[in-house]
Amino acid sequence: MAPGCTGSRRSELGARRDDSARAGERPGAASSRRPEASRTATSRASCAPTGEWLHPWVSTGHAPVLLFGDDSAKLLVTRYLSGTLVQGTSARDDPETYRRAGSLLAAFHAQLSVVDEDWNSRFRARVERHLAQPHRIDPEIVRQIHAEISGWPSGSALVVPTHGDWQPRNWLIDDGVVRVIDFGRADLRPPTEDFVRPARQDFARQPGLEAAFFDGYGCDPREPAEWRRALVGEAVGTAVWAYGVGDEWFEKFGHQLLAALYGTQA
Repeated sequence: MAPGCTGSRRSELGARRDDSARAGERPGAASSRRPEASRTATSRASCAPTGEWLHPWVSTGHAPVLLFGDDSAKLLVTRYLSGTLVQGTSARDDPETYRRAGSLLAAFHAQLSVVDEDWNSRFRARVERHLAQPHRIDPEIVRQIHAEISGWPSGSALVVPTHGDWQPRNWLIDDGVVRVIDFGRADLRPPTEDFVRPARQDFARQPGLEAAFFDGYGCDPREPAEWRRALVGEAVGTAVWAYGVGDEWFEKFGHQLLAALYGTQA
């Protein structure tokens, strides 16, 4: 069961059985091999990202199999994963795509939970660090952000394996089966961090996609205060990063996100 979900109106295993059958695997085989864990830790060093996190997806054909890896050479060789990028196709507007993406993400998040003693402190510091860099965010919005940040909590948060860039440009569609690519930002974070990017660009334009996504996930675990912090952090990061690399369209998008959060005109 996904973190924060006390009950599910749909069996995740049932959804994975459907996808496993379509991906060419024996239904139920993955569930018998899936590692389950729940633990706490006070040190991030003991919680480093690992390829084992991909097991729930690799075992059912929803992520590529690693054939060779060399950290020093920054080289990965994987087995070919069939499918077409969801972004740019009609699948991006299909609620069933998001339902399946939500189910896949629930399986990923559910395999491990860890208490990160410093997550909230580091998150607040990251937003403050972004605001200290060159940017073109409206000064009044900057003032409001600083005032809001001062009241954010410090200390620990429950974190899980997250993809880090969960959105249609990193999903493949293959005869209705959703598969996953690009794990360069995978890390331990609160599960809400994986909801931010589809929320800002897909849920906002078509609310039915949001309902389908959380139907697949099993519940909507977002807590309002934590969710707002995640949205503010994403909007600030977008506007500052885009300005730094000269991407004016994306910078404008970041300003629009901030305007929506602070009730101003972008």
